[in-house]
Amino acid sequence: FVGGVAFRQNEQTFDAARITNTSIDGVSLTYAYVGRINRVFGEESNQGSFEGDTHLFNAVYEIAGWGKLSGYAYLIDLEDAPQATIPSNKTLGLRFAGKHDIAEGFAALYALEYATQSDYANNPADYDAGYWLVEAGVGAHGFKLLGGIESLEGDGTNRFQTPLATLHKFQGYADVFLVTPANGIVDTYATLAYETKVDDAGPLTGVMAAVTYHDFQAERGGASYGSEIDLEIVGRFGAHWSAGVKYADFDGDGAFADRRKLWLSVDFVY
Repeated sequence: FVGGVAFRQNEQTFDAARITNTSIDGVSLTYAYVGRINRVFGEESNQGSFEGDTHLFNAVYEIAGWGKLSGYAYLIDLEDAPQATIPSNKTLGLRFAGKHDIAEGFAALYALEYATQSDYANNPADYDAGYWLVEAGVGAHGFKLLGGIESLEGDGTNRFQTPLATLHKFQGYADVFLVTPANGIVDTYATLAYETKVDDAGPLTGVMAAVTYHDFQAERGGASYGSEIDLEIVGRFGAHWSAGVKYADFDGDGAFADRRKLWLSVDFVY
């Protein structure tokens, strides 16, 4: 729901103050006040930043051996933003996610989440929209097989939106659904991934590879939006370098055109 969009070379940043309390064992309480959002488009863009009085509350309880239970309230105020596509909104939600060892070298992976969203601050709309996520899988010996369904409700005009999220990370790398469609969206997906570290003294110190399939439908009415296949491979070299290839192939239906994207990247971390 709130992210730095680290995938972009110009990351999203926040002029903000944050307080976190961890004085209770297994509990983390966080409040952040955000006065300004500096977006990925840069300061020369007329939508490069938005001011407002945004309040972010998050509480996490860690259940040892099982995962984390989180509750959150995000009151997002975006002054001067186009409210139809980048709306001020209030989101209240609950999430449980984690993993649990089921055998030697094998772990069950899971996540459950539900949230409700309504208009807030300068948003002229009057709406309530729901969100839910169910995810399950298994991890073993560096491999991960994961499947899930994510649903963002829409009523034909208003819909559940996440204007401060790292949007590229969700609903396909092709970035077709950066703005939730008016009839909402249901994303049914499956991922097979592998990650390992290489212990020898050679230049290659790690590998990550993943393939993901998405099927997209309207939450309201069930019309097909299309499907997508995402491929990614990253190699790590020494302590500081990595190089990656990422490919997205979206096969659209209805009003959504086909779209293909390819990224080549080199990272240096210091």
